[in-house]
Amino acid sequence: MSSATEARRIEVESRPGPRWRATVALAHVEGRIILRRPIFLFGVLLSVALIVFVTWSRAPVMHRDDSWITMAILPLAVAAYLASNVAATRARRTGTEELLDAQPMSALSRTSAHLLALAYPVAASAVLTAAEVGYLKLIGGVWSPSVNELASGPMMVLFLGACGVLIGRVVPSIIAGSVGLIALGGIQLYLMQRTQLYQAGDVGSPLRWGAFWINFDEANARELVFRPAGWHLVYLTGLAALVLAAARLRHGPRFGRVAAALAAIAVVATGVWGQTRPQGRERIFDAEQVATREPLICEAHDGVRYCAYRAYAPWMERWRTVVTGVLQDFVSTPRGLTISQRFGNIYEESFRQPSADPGTIHTGTLWGTRFEAGISEMSLASRVASWAVGLPSAEQTFVARWNADEVEEYAARLERRELEPNAELPRVGDIKSQGPCTSIGQARTVVALWLAGRSTTGAGNALRSWLDDQPYGIRMYEGWDTGPAIDLGSPNIYFNDWPFARESNVEWGTAEAHYAGQLLERPGEEVATLVRRHWDELVDPRTTTEDAIRLFGLEPLPTLEEQIRDLGLSEAEFIERYKAGLGRAEPEKVEASLEGILESGGLNALSLGVPCP
Repeated sequence: MSSATEARRIEVESRPGPRWRATVALAHVEGRIILRRPIFLFGVLLSVALIVFVTWSRAPVMHRDDSWITMAILPLAVAAYLASNVAATRARRTGTEELLDAQPMSALSRTSAHLLALAYPVAASAVLTAAEVGYLKLIGGVWSPSVNELASGPMMVLFLGACGVLIGRVVPSIIAGSVGLIALGGIQLYLMQRTQLYQAGDVGSPLRWGAFWINFDEANARELVFRPAGWHLVYLTGLAALVLAAARLRHGPRFGRVAAALAAIAVVATGVWGQTRPQGRERIFDAEQVATREPLICEAHDGVRYCAYRAYAPWMERWRTVVTGVLQDFVSTPRGLTISQRFGNIYEESFRQPSADPGTIHTGTLWGTRFEAGISEMSLASRVASWAVGLPSAEQTFVARWNADEVEEYAARLERRELEPNAELPRVGDIKSQGPCTSIGQARTVVALWLAGRSTTGAGNALRSWLDDQPYGIRMYEGWDTGPAIDLGSPNIYFNDWPFARESNVEWGTAEAHYAGQLLERPGEEVATLVRRHWDELVDPRTTTEDAIRLFGLEPLPTLEEQIRDLGLSEAEFIERYKAGLGRAEPEKVEASLEGILESGGLNALSLGVPCP
């Protein structure tokens, strides 16, 4: 470099006004280039696609989905990293470093310009964040998001963009930039997967809050989880400031640059302290304690009481649509029925806590939309229909115990070797089973599922889908290590598709569900007329499924014996294939008779559950 050029640079940089005007002008140019880069535009599109995808199948809750809005900004932040890294390495890649060094603007000023140019992608991320909030509000989002959660998105863009500049100025290579991005991604995944929270009082691992974005485990209601979003924003701000200062420090340890770096370290330390101290850690509150602080808002419509927490009050109209669809024409004055919201944890089945009022049906803080709306509607409708026909609708556990006659019969079957050879003889009073009661064999089960399926179009579609997924009948298949085998299926059909369907307090019989499916395919008014005419008989627990088949003129489903005969198998062949279907993991299961197989499970199983009262 000539002495004249160096003198000119010293003269220009000794005058702050012109120097910073040139830096800002270059930053404007670089910022606009970043926004026009295909990788950045792709990041914007991917961010939009992500927020649409993660909220596509559920009703948006703003104070829960704000963390997903931040997550959706991650692709844009990665795009900002790549675009800024490409800009910072442009001189090396194009072989123009010596030409730029001959210009009055120093390398420090060019680095500062690249850093200032990040204002453009940061502003773009802020606009995109606001647009995503508006989108969720437009499609029915309830309550309001956390500003701290939302601000973390643009701050991630600034942090990753600054990392792109720093790596590009220190190691001006595309390969180095790629390695740096992989390293940052690895850190994010490692920290994010540290111990998460599942139950009340669980402190979890504060390490995961060292990640740039922290996912929210939706097993818990958002109201039960404390997230140190404010301190995390402080932490991200400190990280971004530290990288910005490090990029300038690369050009020499001047007092102002060192002071800025030290200040950034102090901010990072403050954020770490705030996130890890006992009072600031992420934690889960007890559901009952939170419920006492969150008063319910209640409304009454057509004899039914609907109660929701303030943030979810608009959802009461969704519940009302389902309830009205179930009870129309059959329960004119449904006194004593309450649909009430409850906070809880899906994994722990908190919702199955006993209810003080048998006429209270609880809902949660998740509700599906589009096809999943039908799952939520069917889940609620089946419990309302249970209440309508006299089946248990409130959360409770039923216990069945062995009596003397059952123990004597079991001992006789053990002696005849009709059961597992290692089975233990129970004692009188031992628990036989506990959990939901079984509605297998009761006509009101068919009626309840038909009422639920006809309540809304979505509920009917969901029921039909479950019936398709859980067909009635034994299934023959070729096991990869067993040869020809048989699967009996299950005597119960399950409607608890996580997370939009709640577990029912009733075990629904597979046969009864398929009979309800037959009724759904008939003209609705034709079936409704028969149900109204024979209502008292159909809801009587003593009326059997066979009685309902005759009353409605349904096509009887084949028994196990009939299915075996239709398959052209002898009893011995069937038992052999059934044993093969159990697999090598259960070699001790060697039932020697059809009666033993029926006891162990299958479509015509003699249910060990407590019959629903």
